[in-house]
Amino acid sequence: MNNLRSALTVVLLTPFPALACSLDFALKPTPISVNYEPFSSLGALGKTTFELKNTGAEDEFILELRKLEGSQLDDFSLSFEAKTSDAQLRTIDENRFRLSIDSGQAKQINLNTLVSHASVPAAGVTTATYELEATSATTGLSCWEEEYLSVQINAPSRAQLNIAGTDSAFVDGPDIYHLDFGRLVEGLSRRIFLQLRANEDVLMTLESENKGTMRHKELVKYAVAYQFALSGQVLDLSSKTSLSLPAAPTFRGVSLPVDITIGEVDGVPSGDYADTITIDVSAL
Repeated sequence: MNNLRSALTVVLLTPFPALACSLDFALKPTPISVNYEPFSSLGALGKTTFELKNTGAEDEFILELRKLEGSQLDDFSLSFEAKTSDAQLRTIDENRFRLSIDSGQAKQINLNTLVSHASVPAAGVTTATYELEATSATTGLSCWEEEYLSVQINAPSRAQLNIAGTDSAFVDGPDIYHLDFGRLVEGLSRRIFLQLRANEDVLMTLESENKGTMRHKELVKYAVAYQFALSGQVLDLSSKTSLSLPAAPTFRGVSLPVDITIGEVDGVPSGDYADTITIDVSAL
C-alpha cells in the first residue's frame, strides 16, 4: 500500500514600502534679480536662498537647475555657483550640485547666478524660468514633483560707438578721431567703419560743423565739398541729420562702412581744409 503525502507551501508576500526621497523645502527659493550693465567687462551677479530639510535616512542628494524651453535668455551665458560656506554643497558642473544633509537636519542653500560679461540682454526686463530638481544620489528618485526658480535680468538702454580706420584716435581727447586725406584730389575716397553696439534700436545724429564741406583754415570763404555715404546711403550733411538703426545686441556689435569722397577742387587756393563731424548715438 502506497502512503500518499501532500505538502502545502504558503508564500506570504509582504509589500515593501515604496522608496521615496526624503528631502523637502523648509523655505522656498527666493526669485533671482540681476542688475546688468550691457557690454560690461565684469558681468553681473544675483543670488537665491532656500532651506532644505532631510526627514529620512539618506544623506546624499543631487540638485539640478534646468532652463525651461522658450526662455528669453537663450542667447547669452547664465550659470550658477554654490555659495554655501561649507563642504555640504559641492559643485558638479555649472548647473548641478551634490548636497549632503544628515538625517533630521536642515540646511540653508545659497546660490549665486552669474551673467557672462559677453552677454547682451535687451533693454528692460528679461526673464527665464528654471526647474529646480532634487534627486537621491543613491536611488535617483525625485524628491518633489515640481519646483521653479525665476531669474530676472534688469538692463538699461545702452548704445556705444567706436570708429575704425581713421589715422589717429584720442590724440586731442576722448572720442576724437582724425582722418587725413593728404593732398586733396577730386574723387579721392577713404573708407572708415562705425562700430556700433546697442541693446535697443538706435537714433544716430550727425552734424557737420561746415555743412558738409571742408573749409580753408585761414581763407574761410573757400571750401571743398565732400560726399558722406553710410552703408551706401549718401547723407546730406548741409544740416543736422538723424537716422534710425536697428539694435546690434551682441558683444561684438555691427560694423557700418562709411565712404567719404572728395568733390571738385578746381579754383580753390592751396592750404589746409578741414571739417568736424559730430556723431551721437542714443538708444530709442
